[in-house]
Amino acid sequence: MSMSDGKKPVLLMALGVLGVLALLALAVCGSPSVPSNTAGSAPKGESAVTTMTVAPPPAPPLADAATASHDGPSALYPFDEGSGPTIADTAKVTSPLNLMIDDLSAVEWVEGGGLRFRSPARAFSDGPATGVIEAVRTTNQLTIEAWAEPANDTQDGPARIVTISLDAYLRNVTLAQGLWGDLPPTLYTARLRTTETDLNGVPSLSSSSSSLKLGLTHLVYTCNASGVAHLYLDGEEAASMFVGGTFSNWDESYPLVLANEMNEQRPWLGTLYLVAIYPRSLTPAEVAQHYQAGPDGDFQAALPAPNPVRSAPAPVPTPAPAPVPIPRPGDEAPPEGLSSAEGTITITMAITMANTLFPLGVFEDSGMLGGNTGAFRAMGQDITAHGFDSVMFTNNYAERDAPLLNVSDELGVNVFMMPAGDFDRSWWRDEVPATIEMARQVARPVVAHFASHPSLKGYLVKDEPTRSATEKVALMTRALRELDPTRPSMPILVGTDRVGPIFSAARPAVMLIDIYPAGYDNPIGDFTMTGFGYEHLDFVGYLREVTRSKPPSTPLWVILQTHSLGDDRTRFALREPTPAEVRTQNWLAIGEGATGIFWFIYSSQQGWKGLADNPSLYAEVSTLAERVAPLRETLLRLHKVEAQPSEQLTVAGERNAYISTLATADRTSFFVVVVNRDGLHAQELRIEPPAGSAELPAQLRDLETSQTYEMGEAIRFPPGDGKIFELVWK
Repeated sequence: MSMSDGKKPVLLMALGVLGVLALLALAVCGSPSVPSNTAGSAPKGESAVTTMTVAPPPAPPLADAATASHDGPSALYPFDEGSGPTIADTAKVTSPLNLMIDDLSAVEWVEGGGLRFRSPARAFSDGPATGVIEAVRTTNQLTIEAWAEPANDTQDGPARIVTISLDAYLRNVTLAQGLWGDLPPTLYTARLRTTETDLNGVPSLSSSSSSLKLGLTHLVYTCNASGVAHLYLDGEEAASMFVGGTFSNWDESYPLVLANEMNEQRPWLGTLYLVAIYPRSLTPAEVAQHYQAGPDGDFQAALPAPNPVRSAPAPVPTPAPAPVPIPRPGDEAPPEGLSSAEGTITITMAITMANTLFPLGVFEDSGMLGGNTGAFRAMGQDITAHGFDSVMFTNNYAERDAPLLNVSDELGVNVFMMPAGDFDRSWWRDEVPATIEMARQVARPVVAHFASHPSLKGYLVKDEPTRSATEKVALMTRALRELDPTRPSMPILVGTDRVGPIFSAARPAVMLIDIYPAGYDNPIGDFTMTGFGYEHLDFVGYLREVTRSKPPSTPLWVILQTHSLGDDRTRFALREPTPAEVRTQNWLAIGEGATGIFWFIYSSQQGWKGLADNPSLYAEVSTLAERVAPLRETLLRLHKVEAQPSEQLTVAGERNAYISTLATADRTSFFVVVVNRDGLHAQELRIEPPAGSAELPAQLRDLETSQTYEMGEAIRFPPGDGKIFELVWK
């Protein structure tokens, strides 16, 4: 399914837009259109508000606060007052940003320094956090540091620990606990508004589920001038992501609030021992140093003196990625050091890798993760628990998403990256020249970001390109192949008029196609390809039509359907397939020679329900993955054949059945794939020679169960199910 050309993901991101799991990340955030869980908030008594007599100093002029810039915090709260409604800002700035507590009966001052929120309350600035906001906007960097002890591990919302925001949906930055609804409360999450995120600071950055432990915790959230955010727990990095953009769109009117939102809808219960906000990104070494110092460390002694007239620090340049071997720009011949013959070997290397890999995975829009490593860790653990070993991404940005590969390296998950963000900006635009030199120039930084990771198994050039893009698809496929010859690069192809010409021009190491057979008005079990606009082709007919140009040695990988799209008023609409129809897709693909299967799609968005939110289909594809996994070594040795014995074998049953033959390259071993294409009824099917032909001296051995059947023996198939048998000659 193309996620572009009108189907681009909306940075809704509520879980991440995808935070956990992309969903987790999206979910972490919430969005104005998705009400967040407000459980736990309680209205304050009128007296608690009307008796407040604190009169903090008026907000200073903007120039005074903004120019008091130094490398220390713009706001610092050690909570050592011991009593009263005021929390003093002890940072070395011209105009301190003191906070006031709105309900003293809900809090308790801790001896030695600390403020315990026993019931919902808030501490907030009397007016905008002007000095903090202006300092952060000037440097385009940020750190929020807190020593905190949560009262429990069940609060969510997320529950606000530190926030500069207006309400539950409009913020500059927030550090919080938990997600909401059924999503995990046992983690920490941060949201940050930039010119690349939404007004709610989504996508979020979250630590992994169960990373929150009761007890004193050192929390640090940073974002550097290059747009990379990090979340640290007790001195160790817990998650990171590429946020991008600048802080120029921060709202100057928002107050600083602790333990709640200003509208009191997201309370946090627990004890704060220190809160600090810096207009720069603390380094990992500094974070570790602060953790070792503890909440009572002498922060002020380590700070340089204020310098009100000093200019803002220059933005930190993006570090150059580690170099990888690449061809010289302008080389039309194979890369330096390779002969023409070696250039052929370069292509063969990628084909060899593709021929030894049978990925079983899910398709996902990387925008749902937004580079969130914590969300991807949760996703990776989830899919591996369901029997999958691979993720095929679309809409990647190389710099943003390279950290995800650290996670997949650790988990052993195969990843295929489609750097659509990089290519849309620098390659697919009409004004960019279609030359191999330019293709190499654009591909080089992508490969530099990705190639050192063993979990990267290939590059996706473009999703469902039209024929007008053929030349650029071919050039980019070539450039990626030259720059990283050990991995396949390929487009995702669709359409009887597109697959052949684009495949022939690009010569990718894998033919990768998507095929969605459950048309909106199709009866169950009818796989006429109405969703693709083909009234005369069903799943098998379409697959055979588009693969006619594929050499037998080139692997066929497929992206199959678990989603719906559009409605009865929409051309090319799809309905959600049933579990039986999912089984049928799986076995038909294997019968047609597929050696890689991905399911579209993992997360919910654009009106469709993702597997992560669809227990019945997720369970079905998980079962299929577990069934197919032990067969992969055998299937990788086989090719679909049309000669003997397939001309002799037939399948007999009451209703629509399918049979195909696979064989080893030397034609010494033959296998038959049989599918009950009836999506509603079980059938007893018999595999036999055509009427009038001589009896075959062979038995059928079920590869899954090793059970042996005689030719012509009735074999029961559940609705939509398939089996693969080896012909065992007598």
